Formats: sequence, C-alpha cells, structure tokens
Amino acid sequence: MKLKRLFTAVILGAALTAGYIYMNDVKPVKTGVPSAEVFEPDGFTGNINVISFSSPYCAACKKQKQELETLQSELSGEAVFKMVDVTKDRQTPGYYGVSSVPTILITYKGMEVGRFSGLQKAESLESEIKKQIEKHRYCEDGSIC
Repeated sequence: MKLKRLFTAVILGAALTAGYIYMNDVKPVKTGVPSAEVFEPDGFTGNINVISFSSPYCAACKKQKQELETLQSELSGEAVFKMVDVTKDRQTPGYYGVSSVPTILITYKGMEVGRFSGLQKAESLESEIKKQIEKHRYCEDGSIC
C-alpha cells in the first residue's frame, strides 16, 4: 500500500512539474515595437491602416492577397495597406498577437479597430474598411473633413 502511494505521488509530482515547465516555457512573443523593416517612419501616413499577415506557403494567403490588391487600388487614397510575411518578420506578428494566417488588422492611428482571421471575401473587408474610414473621418477641430 505504501508503495502504491509513493508511486502515485511520484507520478503526480512529475505531471505537475511537467505542467509547470510547459506553462512557463511557452509564452507568447510580446515585443515593444513592430519590426522597423515593415513599419518605416513614412510607411503609415494615413489614419486607417490595413495590415495583412500571411505566409508564402499558405494557399488561403495567396487568395487573400489577390482580394487585398483589388481593395488597395480602390481605397488607395483613404487607407494605407501593408503586407507582412510572417516567415521573414516574426517581431510584428508577435507585437499584434497574430497566431494564424491569413490575418488582417485594421488600425486607426496605430490602435487596432478591426481583426479578421482566415480567408475573407473582398466585400466584407471593403465594408469594414469603409466603415472605419467613415467613423474616423474627422479633422483635428472635430468637423467632418
């Protein structure tokens, strides 16, 4: 009976230790700033920015890129578009908490106002981007621009 309790205690202790190590070693990457290669100072000149996180090995990302290129040509004067290759830049996805591709973020002056994960239709993206553009279309004095 004592041997059974000892064995149970050893197994339980090993499981708890393994769980502790796992929980403390697997932490999300959280960096202070996005990658400088992607976000150069003149990169975001507009208020509304659309950031697309993708991988060249992802079929859904390739389809999403086509959808975004169409939107970029339509909304070029109203929103700034950036593409982030997560295989080359790991700092920026960590900063924004992106864990899957394709992911699209809509930001207003650097703050996230919309997020889409997975393949999205151009219509739904366009609707949300236009909604954010209209929502934040105010001049510094509060009047509508």
